[in-house]
Amino acid sequence: MIRILFLLLCLLALQLSFAQYTPLLVRSTDDTVAIQPSIYKVNTRIELPLTVAGFLGTYLAFPALYRISNLSTAEIAQLDRFDVNRFDRPIIDEDPKLYSFYRKRSDTWINASMFSPLLLLIDPKVRADGWKYVTLYGETQMLNTVVYQIAAFLIRRPRPFTYNENLTLAERSGNQGSNSFFSGHVSTVATASFFTAKAYTDYYQIKGWKRLALYGIATVPPSVVGFYRMKAGRHFRSDVIVGLVVGGIMGITIPELHRRAKRKKAPRPL
Repeated sequence: MIRILFLLLCLLALQLSFAQYTPLLVRSTDDTVAIQPSIYKVNTRIELPLTVAGFLGTYLAFPALYRISNLSTAEIAQLDRFDVNRFDRPIIDEDPKLYSFYRKRSDTWINASMFSPLLLLIDPKVRADGWKYVTLYGETQMLNTVVYQIAAFLIRRPRPFTYNENLTLAERSGNQGSNSFFSGHVSTVATASFFTAKAYTDYYQIKGWKRLALYGIATVPPSVVGFYRMKAGRHFRSDVIVGLVVGGIMGITIPELHRRAKRKKAPRPL
């Protein structure tokens, strides 16, 4: 959560630093001047404070989530690997010696991927929307976090490492052991990558197969993070898949709901 807030501050700083160089997007015609409004309709006076409040709320909720997701040694002793479906069960046997390595890799990827929307601010078309663009991305990530927390609070699914008999009961207990569903890392990265692809295709009006191809590319970062999270014993395959789907839906749907239906035209001044 702190990473997301820091990201938003960086986005704002970049926008403000380039604001003075933002060109006025006006296209002349014989009879009218077509004023190019923002691609997205965002009320920053309302949505920005609500986004910040939402982030603070989810930030305060995380300690409670971590607390209730811990498992005691008695609870660990009652777990049976055969209670896990066949599709997910192989993840239980990942090498515990590599858990730390892959967990660090997943953290590195999530930190890098979350900054992908920032790259679009280099483009004058996106930079012209500065505050609206940043607010929209923050709002999308905030809502994704809310959905993740709701699922994690309601569904108490033990993580793969809690079933791994190569670890002691002490190593398998505690440590946020029952918030496996769904992968928050994957959904966060998917939200960032799909938001980037969605925004880019909206600003440049890319449609059809080219848009689908960009969405296909957007699946790569969350898929890599999902692979690392499974190798780290943190999530099952289904956790990763659901995280990718949820993040993809958020990254596409929230910007789409904010899109302007039509561009406005103003009469040519006399």
